Amino acid sequence: MEKPRIDQETCITCRACVGICPVEALKQFRREIVVDYDACTGCKICGKFCSAGAITFGSFDGAPVPEKKAIKTPSHLDKSFDIVIVGGGIAGLSTAIGALQSKQNLDILVIERKRVIGEDSNSSAGTWHFTLDMLPLTDSEKDEIILQKFTKLGLANEHDDVVIDNNGYYLGAIDLQRLLVILFRKVQKLGGQIEVNSFVESVERFDGGFEIGVVSKGEVYKISSKLIVDATGVDSTVSRRLGMHKSWGVEEIGVGAEYEMSWHGDSQTAWLIPLGYRNLGYAWVFPIGNNLARVGVAGPLQTLKKHKMNIQEELDKFLKYCAIVKENIGEDYSILAFKSGAYPVLEMSEDITRDQALRVGDSASQANPLLGEGIYYCINYGLKAGEALAKSNSGSEEDLEPYKAFVLKNKEKFETDKLGFGMDTDKVIENLQKNLDKLSERERQVLLEFLMPVEQDWKTRIRLSKKLLGTKETLKLFGSEIKKRL
Repeated sequence: MEKPRIDQETCITCRACVGICPVEALKQFRREIVVDYDACTGCKICGKFCSAGAITFGSFDGAPVPEKKAIKTPSHLDKSFDIVIVGGGIAGLSTAIGALQSKQNLDILVIERKRVIGEDSNSSAGTWHFTLDMLPLTDSEKDEIILQKFTKLGLANEHDDVVIDNNGYYLGAIDLQRLLVILFRKVQKLGGQIEVNSFVESVERFDGGFEIGVVSKGEVYKISSKLIVDATGVDSTVSRRLGMHKSWGVEEIGVGAEYEMSWHGDSQTAWLIPLGYRNLGYAWVFPIGNNLARVGVAGPLQTLKKHKMNIQEELDKFLKYCAIVKENIGEDYSILAFKSGAYPVLEMSEDITRDQALRVGDSASQANPLLGEGIYYCINYGLKAGEALAKSNSGSEEDLEPYKAFVLKNKEKFETDKLGFGMDTDKVIENLQKNLDKLSERERQVLLEFLMPVEQDWKTRIRLSKKLLGTKETLKLFGSEIKKRL
């Protein structure tokens, strides 16, 4: 039987293969993707959809599996926890904070696979001006986290561009690692425990809760918990093992790649660049000060493979072909860092609670369906998840219903956010160039709000769409919403 081999030199650790593997045979171990050959069935789906071409297949004759030594549970973990949260990213840490703020003296454990909190973050780390306000952060902590505040939005295609001035801060580029470190310390200050460099190997139900098998430094031990939270991202490790979620379909995953690189453009302008001409989704430029910017591209995994695209190669092409980027990076540009990541697309999951268990963040596909932005949703829904868990008596689905209801009341908003996927962005840019000075202040604001998780001013939005796209195209894109509001 042929089974996968990972070329670690080529692999960009986007983790798309981890998300789509139907038997959880691929896992991220520190900075590498590794294969559990005992679990692998040789289906080859990982190779078909590897966005970097890093997976090949060969005959398998029983590669040795590293021996795991069972040990007694460490003394500081040898108790039954009220809540175990698997995943120490933004969603997991926000859930812990939400619970500990709602109820003191909870025994909460966060399990994180990375060696240190915030290591190897894959997010482009751009989020809305109101996102950090949801967290218990001081002004000085926010100043540490926010690298650059944006007051202008740039829209561009291959050749043309236009800049909309918002006359105020609407979007920020943040230091994600710094945010995670600060949240980590707040969880500890509130009384929560965090175990890093630890992997969940098994989750089993028993009367009153869960028994969780944890691997750390090659040794296996058991912990128990009344409630469990899956905050593992596209891996969805816990919810898959509890039957709440199967592997992702390839149409449900997007992949992005980003350089941190030299940038000579206006530091207060964030750029959003649709890539329809490249059969991709979109590109972005987030300046972060010191003549640097995060420049990235993203697209659906299914589209990448259909057109035989390598996501990093597409990023390199973007630097050469997009006029506004070429102009602002110069011919002698330098690249400081590269990162890539997979993220959920399409729509939020509805199966986010079971008795004594819930999903939050990317694990539950809680990300903007247009842009893939997930930081706002990880924090907003994480805090609400923690509050519901803290107030729960038994962890029943009825107890967790406030969290589910809070999330799903926004499901309709997610669906309307996707309206406009087929928008003629070239026409929008062309008409903005001609009519930008004719737009009212409210129309400029609504143009930005089209991207934000806020209640839409549909009256202004439709009027603006008619100006930029015409009546026929507006009816085609937003007709369903117009009918609701007649």
